[in-house]
Amino acid sequence: MDYSTEPPTRFFIQALERETYRGTLGVIIPRKFTISISLKIVGIAFLGLILAACSQPYYPNPVSSPPPPPPPDTSSGISFSNQVQPIFNANCAITGCHAGPSPQDGMSLVAGQAYNNIVNVTNIEYGSYLIVDPYYADSSYMYFKITGNPIAGPRMPYGKTPLPDSLINEIKLWINQGAKNN
Repeated sequence: MDYSTEPPTRFFIQALERETYRGTLGVIIPRKFTISISLKIVGIAFLGLILAACSQPYYPNPVSSPPPPPPPDTSSGISFSNQVQPIFNANCAITGCHAGPSPQDGMSLVAGQAYNNIVNVTNIEYGSYLIVDPYYADSSYMYFKITGNPIAGPRMPYGKTPLPDSLINEIKLWINQGAKNN
């Protein structure tokens, strides 16, 4: 190319067109810059995916690694045999539910069997929760069931009027006091 016959501005424009890229807003961007920007965007997107995968919510598994128990509740103690078992007898330990020859989920709540079937026992429906986790009503499967927590399926007692708050609070307090067999 003979530069003496072409105006220098034309030569400059041709060189600029080979080495640049006109962006979507009409801005002239160097081609090398667009490649490095593209790599940076891909890298940032990849890093974002990795971080998103690592940031799943953490749900403690009380069966495999329970936290240490809180200090004992100093309020009046709830008696399993005098206060909790009567709630089971009236609402749960009924033939066709949690009593009789074939109790639901194999969990009999009749007097003399209920305590051993629920305290520190992993539930069979969702194996990551204890039915009654002493000191931890809020992570006990039974508490989920009687309060209607959707993680546990249908609210108990199934097909009946839900337990009144006063009875739910008695069960919660018994659990938070360590779920003693008294």
